[in-house]
Amino acid sequence: MAKERGREPGASRFLDRVIAIVTTDRRPGGLARFLEGASLFALTIAIAAADYASGRYLSFSAFYLSVVIVAAALVGTEIAAAVAFLASFAWTGSDILVFHGNAGASQLIWNLLFRMVTLGTGVVLVAALRAALLRAVESERTSRAFLAGAAHQLRTPLSGIQSSVDAMAMAEPGSDADDLLARVGNEVARASRVVASLLRMARLDQGEPLLLRSSRLANVLSEEVQRQSDRCRVGLTFGLHTDETDTDGMMSVDAAVLREAIANVLDNARRHAVHRVEVALVVRDREAEITFWDDGPGIAPMERETIFEPFVSLDGKGGTGVGLTVARGIARGHRGELYYDEERGFVMMLPRTATPSSRRLHTATPTREPRPSYGAAAGPSSAGG
Repeated sequence: MAKERGREPGASRFLDRVIAIVTTDRRPGGLARFLEGASLFALTIAIAAADYASGRYLSFSAFYLSVVIVAAALVGTEIAAAVAFLASFAWTGSDILVFHGNAGASQLIWNLLFRMVTLGTGVVLVAALRAALLRAVESERTSRAFLAGAAHQLRTPLSGIQSSVDAMAMAEPGSDADDLLARVGNEVARASRVVASLLRMARLDQGEPLLLRSSRLANVLSEEVQRQSDRCRVGLTFGLHTDETDTDGMMSVDAAVLREAIANVLDNARRHAVHRVEVALVVRDREAEITFWDDGPGIAPMERETIFEPFVSLDGKGGTGVGLTVARGIARGHRGELYYDEERGFVMMLPRTATPSSRRLHTATPTREPRPSYGAAAGPSSAGG
């Protein structure tokens, strides 16, 4: 038992190393790919030559299969399929030379077909295994990043609560107690927002279905703008412009979930604006467009996609780091999109009638051409999380 336990770490490290090699994302250039393919073809021919030299008394079937497995695991399915094809013919050609043409034509044809099917099946199975390993590795990496980000986001408000509680415990009766309690309340509210955002991220990533009902988007937007306006600091104003010309303004949306997305974008604008936030809604025949503009410092071109990544906060102004991520996920759940436009700020596009999308939260954003403005003030909008 002691020897077996002693071998486990070495075996585990060897297995981890093999998995790391197999799951390495290798995209070689044209020359490197050609050299890899040529090397495997040459190895296949060498195996066939050795098979012929050994005569009829030694089988090289395992070697033919091995080179195909190596190609499928390390190089790629396309080259592995070509190697399997070549190996099948080389294997059969070696048999013809070894048996000096004594085998019948039908027997050789059936052997060739059988070997092509066997080696091709090996390519398919190894490719499927490699794909499963890649998914497992990516899932583990995503989980680790999520947990690390969640811990980081929760650590700040919890540390604030702890420090405030410690100060209250050591303070004289009646001294700054109200301020400390207010600080605790603010930190608890911040922690609650982080937890709510993390829960929404998990639900979006699991593809939780939306409850689509006919709602008037202008009402939802007006309520959220008013709520943000009521809690904004002195000197900051909110403006709302709606255009529902030639439409009844009704949308097929999950109003409760969409309200959360709108609130997240508005909260980002409120934290970064200097004096003014402008929100504009345009409802057309097939889609609605909401623009969120503020007179803050704006977003650098290289950061306009980064701000939508989880746990990214570029300026340290109190954001959770997941608000825009959640907002984009909700928009995509409605088969819409949320993106940043240099002139108009954040733009949310929503179809008026849609079934819930099956797209996951972390999907690539399609490239969009800038659309003409429909009432939103032009100028920079601000980054956040």
